[in-house]
Amino acid sequence: MPRAQADVVFRVNNCPVAGFERLVGRSTSVRFLNSPRSQLWAKQIAAAPRRSAAAPPELRNNDHVVSWGSEETVKRLASSLPKNASVTRANTQFRKHCASVNFWAASGTPRDSSLLPRCLSAPLLLRSSAPPPP
Repeated sequence: MPRAQADVVFRVNNCPVAGFERLVGRSTSVRFLNSPRSQLWAKQIAAAPRRSAAAPPELRNNDHVVSWGSEETVKRLASSLPKNASVTRANTQFRKHCASVNFWAASGTPRDSSLLPRCLSAPLLLRSSAPPPP
């Protein structure tokens, strides 16, 4: 499906858009960043002389960014994005907990498998740096 026909576009880490716009479109609804990618880009942003121009090309035209990084990493990423974009820190503790529950449930080892339905339906996000809606 061409990007112009998609309502929402998800991208992961540094998958490129520049040079592929005809195939993948220009905008990104939500970009998910793992911790190493988040940290690398946060360091690059911190080292850049002008933060507003420091955003990596992959982060331009992103509506929302979900980062598996520290609070400081999230703040640095947010500092380089337009005001209407949001950066949200993923709930990493919850993810680890769910992975543990799923592992024990799949292994057949008795563990508190009553938590499994909660893990599958709980929110992924912890908090957002986006300004509150008007």
